[in-house]
Amino acid sequence: MVACWALWTHRNEVTFDGVVLSLRRWKKIFRDEFCLILHKSKPTLKLELENWLCNFR
Repeated sequence: MVACWALWTHRNEVTFDGVVLSLRRWKKIFRDEFCLILHKSKPTLKLELENWLCNFR
């Protein structure tokens, strides 16, 4: 879901704001949105999700 949202957001930037299509930009949006989700995640899952995000390239 987060990946789809990031893709949609970046598509809107490209379409309406004239931003250049970029995988790097999509990954930045994805990381930012995923960090917001981490704030509300259960403590038992938070460390595992943070580790996964750190290894996401």
